Amino acid sequence: MEAQSNQTLTDHEAQLLRVGGFVEGVEPGVNRPRWEFWWKRLGFLEEASDGRVREIMEHGVEYVIQLEKQQSIKDWLAEVEVDDEQSGDEDEESPDDV
Repeated sequence: MEAQSNQTLTDHEAQLLRVGGFVEGVEPGVNRPRWEFWWKRLGFLEEASDGRVREIMEHGVEYVIQLEKQQSIKDWLAEVEVDDEQSGDEDEESPDDV
C-alpha cells in the first residue's frame, strides 16, 4: 500500500514507519514483510522472556492475533499480498505459519 503523494507525515508517523536495525531488506512503511518480521519477533521475545516481560509479550502476540481477525487488517494484508505478487515477490511464510 503506497502513501498518496499529497499526504505529509508528522515526525511521529515518520519515526513509526522507519525501518530499524533488527531487520534488513525490508522497505520502510506499512508492508507485509515488516508485519511478518514483527509478528515473528514478538513470538521470539515471548518465548525468550520470563516474568513480567513474557506477560507483556503474550499480550502483544494476542493483540496481533486480534488485529488479524479484523476485516480491515484482512483486507489490507490481501491488498499487500497482491502488490507483492505483482512486483514478483513471493511470500515464504505467512503469520499463520508462525
